[in-house]
Amino acid sequence: MQHARTLFSRLPSHAAAFAAGTAVGAAAYAATRKTRDDVPAKAPGNPAAATARAEEKMRKLQTSAQERVHWAAMDQELLGLQPRLWMEVLDPQHRYATLLHHYYRRWQLSDTRADFFNWLDNGQGSLIDLPHAPKRLLDEWVVVYLRREEQQYFAVRIEPETGRFLWEVDGSPVTLPSPPLLCREDASSRELAVAALLGPTLEKASRRDTLLAAAREEVERRVGSREE
Repeated sequence: MQHARTLFSRLPSHAAAFAAGTAVGAAAYAATRKTRDDVPAKAPGNPAAATARAEEKMRKLQTSAQERVHWAAMDQELLGLQPRLWMEVLDPQHRYATLLHHYYRRWQLSDTRADFFNWLDNGQGSLIDLPHAPKRLLDEWVVVYLRREEQQYFAVRIEPETGRFLWEVDGSPVTLPSPPLLCREDASSRELAVAALLGPTLEKASRRDTLLAAAREEVERRVGSREE
């Protein structure tokens, strides 16, 4: 709980939204409990019972996504979402929450007084590389948020006559797999904009794939020469 207090005490701007979400969740939970208690649980052929069972399953799913956290400003415990559901939003680099959560669990077990992201990027956490959540993927798997003017480059429309998928901004066909993000001489304005937006993000993955392919070929070559 001390670790949760350290992290949340640095995030006062999220308190209002957090409290609002808590109130909605509490109301939904209370309504579910009332419905479950008023309706027989296993009445055969009873639609109300089927509804109650479905609501019970929903309540279990909600509970599995919640945890109690300490709100330092009010010195109270609140029912909030588990870290794996909100960590990416708070991360300045917007790294993938599923991978971040593994390092968050290690942070909880540590004796540091630093907040999580400072510990991960600058503290002892920067020296840890978990095999089931490697740092190379943590650095590559990021969420890209688009500004309003950037969203037009990814909007797609369907051509009624042919059913083809076309990019809204220039009418060019959507192709799969996507072509490499290279600035060719005949590249359209959309391709140039997408390359500028996503190129830096995918550059690390491209270098990593090249190195892995070279290492794989070297291993296969050595294994083949040993067999000969």
